[in-house]
Amino acid sequence: MESEYNSHMFVRAAGFLFIRFMSPPEQLYDRLSPYLLDVSEKLYQTEDLNEPSTVSDLIKTLLGDKSYGSLVMPRVPVLIDRKI
Repeated sequence: MESEYNSHMFVRAAGFLFIRFMSPPEQLYDRLSPYLLDVSEKLYQTEDLNEPSTVSDLIKTLLGDKSYGSLVMPRVPVLIDRKI
């Protein structure tokens, strides 16, 4: 693997997943939005280590999609989802 691979990114990604699963829906955007523009570090989200993404991509997925890989995200009420 390249030197860009950082194991601490797994810890950050796990933290973002924890926030997504455990935060009340009305607090999700406030807690995750500071990282929406974070493109400073590469994150390998898939088994294909040739295609890195960024923290920003992960946050957009966590806020916008109903699932992450095979994990089904907790439901976000429609009014809060529209704000996000």
